[in-house]
Amino acid sequence: MGDMATHAADRTGLFAGIKLVAAASRLPFVSASLLPYLLGLAAYEGRLDALHSALGLAVVLCAHLSANVANDWADSRSGVDWHDTTPYGFFGGSKLIQRGVADERFFLRLAAAYGLAALGAAAALAALLRSAWVPLAAGACLAAGWAYTARPLRLSYRRLGEPLIALLFGPAIVHAALFVQEGTFAGARAWALSAGPGLMVALILVCNEVPDHPADAASGKRTWIDVVGPRRGWMLHAVLGVAGALAGAATYAASYAGWPALLSLAAVAPVARASAVLRRHWNDMPRLTVASRYTIAAHAVVCLSLIAGVCT
Repeated sequence: MGDMATHAADRTGLFAGIKLVAAASRLPFVSASLLPYLLGLAAYEGRLDALHSALGLAVVLCAHLSANVANDWADSRSGVDWHDTTPYGFFGGSKLIQRGVADERFFLRLAAAYGLAALGAAAALAALLRSAWVPLAAGACLAAGWAYTARPLRLSYRRLGEPLIALLFGPAIVHAALFVQEGTFAGARAWALSAGPGLMVALILVCNEVPDHPADAASGKRTWIDVVGPRRGWMLHAVLGVAGALAGAATYAASYAGWPALLSLAAVAPVARASAVLRRHWNDMPRLTVASRYTIAAHAVVCLSLIAGVCT
């Protein structure tokens, strides 16, 4: 009986640990990096190398998760996440530190562990490709992800977070997926294909900056919503969302993707719904989670349409 109780306690502890890591990592947001990476693989016109693809995916996902966790750590230290300790799931961070579930050291160590995993996968890929560009590029992207909120740069505090994230989760990931197959940097087609996903990831940030604005303003965090104000944030959201949808559809006009890329225009529907929520309920936190859901859906529509387009 004693051994059974011990094993049961061990399993409970293991599951609790896994659940904590998953919550701290904010796993649902990995679609922001996974879908652009799949787009880059789909755009490759040769035969995919499974090992190269898997290692490249490990680099991308681990770097993304490292940045996610580092973001919570840095925003806790700056005080921005302490202004509202309610966990909303889509914005404001995980709130695990603020609720006393984990401390800042746990987040820093987890972020470092993900970062080391990303660099390890990059080193293995570099050996296979015989290219020093892989660890250099992976290290630069990892550092940029940390610099989004961490000192000394804290780019998201200087209205530079939106373009940084658009670049990292658009062109950088699509080019990375193609590089691990070709061993060379892609050209204009990759830039065109990555524009829509990049804009839509920036759109997710802008959407979440509306409910985050009070805490951001109190902590000196300057975002694009800080420029237009949360009441008019829906306008910026609508313009950026339509631009992302049009960028996806434009790849068909440029002959970079097949007709399914035109389905990117369908993203306008969830963008419009999210913008309407932002306009009517800009200061209602629970309702604004609806806007976040629709915005994430719009990103998925653009990415999946482009994936279908390059496969046609």
